[in-house]
Amino acid sequence: MNRSLFLSALLTFFLLGCTVDTAGVITETESGKTIAGIVTDVNGKPLPKVQVTLIDSVYIAARPSFKRQVLSDDSGRFSIDSVPNGAYHLAIIDTLEDRSSLSPLSLLKTDSSTTIDLENLSLQKNAAFNLGLSLFNLQAGDTLCLTGTLSCQVVSEQDYASGFMIVEGITAHRFKDLTILRAKASTPIERINIDWELESKATLYITDLGNYFSTLNYTKVFDEKIEQTDPIDSMPVPFFLPSSIFQPMLINGGNAIPLESVFTEGDSTLYWGIIPHLDLTTSKTMTFAIVDSALVSPLGSPIRTLKSFHESSPGVIGKAKEFSSTLSPVIISEPVFQDSSVGISFWLKIDGKAQASNNSVIVSARSATGKGFDIRQRDSNDSISIGVRLYSDTTMSGDTLIIAVSDTIVYGAAKILDGTWHHYTLAINKAHLSIIADGELIRNTDIKINGGFYSPSEFSIGSDPQFNGTLDEMFIFNGSQDTSWLKMLYEIQRLF
Repeated sequence: MNRSLFLSALLTFFLLGCTVDTAGVITETESGKTIAGIVTDVNGKPLPKVQVTLIDSVYIAARPSFKRQVLSDDSGRFSIDSVPNGAYHLAIIDTLEDRSSLSPLSLLKTDSSTTIDLENLSLQKNAAFNLGLSLFNLQAGDTLCLTGTLSCQVVSEQDYASGFMIVEGITAHRFKDLTILRAKASTPIERINIDWELESKATLYITDLGNYFSTLNYTKVFDEKIEQTDPIDSMPVPFFLPSSIFQPMLINGGNAIPLESVFTEGDSTLYWGIIPHLDLTTSKTMTFAIVDSALVSPLGSPIRTLKSFHESSPGVIGKAKEFSSTLSPVIISEPVFQDSSVGISFWLKIDGKAQASNNSVIVSARSATGKGFDIRQRDSNDSISIGVRLYSDTTMSGDTLIIAVSDTIVYGAAKILDGTWHHYTLAINKAHLSIIADGELIRNTDIKINGGFYSPSEFSIGSDPQFNGTLDEMFIFNGSQDTSWLKMLYEIQRLF
């Protein structure tokens, strides 16, 4: 239902059974003060036939103790008589123009005046808020009310399925108190302290990372060629956004998505962000709100490191880095295995036949005793193939350390060293290994790791013997993802 229509229906319902005089004032026999004023727009123009409602400062629209309601006259004037002492809010609503105001009002016994003339009763365009339901553990059927206002809204099944609710038609005001009426709880009413300052004509996004305003949206259109049968969690996605936005963050539904800046070209900056729940099964389009965020925003789990290599050579996304046998390797200093798992993916453009030496190593993660893995060119007889060699066993011969390969297999052989761009992914999850080349699963097997891997402290890219070629968009992740996730990582990038 339209929010304005909902409020009108709600007010009509609550007025049933009240005694109303010809001026629209709900009367009662108790004497008290009179409050009066003139309702205007932001330019000072009086507004006739606008709804003026006096309510308790702790009023809950879903369980009201209604006070007074009148309409402003042709000159915008109104008055409400016989108001007892107490704390109130004066809510003025113009539903036709989607504007309103909310003013606190205290009537004290010590006041000598019998008539309180209110000033500055101008109406502003309404605001809205977008609330992630997990923040207050809201369920379908729960009712959320801004205490001391005429606003209440029930969490729908659709809201619950999407994980967020949008509430529109809210007065631009600073709210301090929220009341939740739980549909299924032993304590049905819950009061929560909040600090939501809504701004006119803007939407406040309320997330577990903070509250943010946005008046700017961004639409991400994914290529129709992406095939997805089931939603995937925690998927890194590239975004090009205007460089004029300082420290942007994206919000989709109830999810805040921190971004990591990669490079800037012209008026655009490339960012990577992790979409918590990527579902392209029904639509290839996602809409995000862009907010300015002072938050320091690493990619976070599951991505641990991103190297875009935005240097001199043309890359898959932006520019890439050229490696050669005359240059020192690139070192990424961080523990390789976490909980005996690791994942790494990258784009490569290497001509295997043009290498300075056979068995050139592209990526190596080896401890001081040699335990770990290499991703490398196979040998001179198959120079355009790469594969993975695992090292997990060590033995001693007298005082000499002998490093033994865990078995004789070179895993994940792929003929992709042909001088064009290809994508390669390795994931080791404890004693299981998965390898994907250009989106195709080429190895998915248990592995022998007698005694386990030691924990190498770094990744070396372009190790000895070094290779000649180009790398781009290298991700290091936790390695526990299934093959659907690993394939989607390639799909998202290849069609960028």
